[in-house]
Amino acid sequence: MRAAPKGLKAPPLKEAKIAFFDIETSPIMGWTWGMYEQNVIDIKVPWHMLSFAWKWQGQKKIRTYALPDYPSYKKNPEDDSALVKDLWALFDQADIVIAH
Repeated sequence: MRAAPKGLKAPPLKEAKIAFFDIETSPIMGWTWGMYEQNVIDIKVPWHMLSFAWKWQGQKKIRTYALPDYPSYKKNPEDDSALVKDLWALFDQADIVIAH
């Protein structure tokens, strides 16, 4: 077997940081003419994220974040921007993310 050219040798493998997560969202609230198999006439309130839970592979502790955990919840209970930023920060730390 030939040796890799100088400088092209792969670095030693590190263990991947794997995050498992699940999100919960609100339903879309809208106007329809009926109860079943209807087209939505107008959306009154679009969906938004309510919470997410996650854990690192190899750890038992499951962490959860939900809208009421954030100061903006009292002012606007549908503002999920801080929650989404925290989920993005988790994704940014992980090498691999696995959704439920």
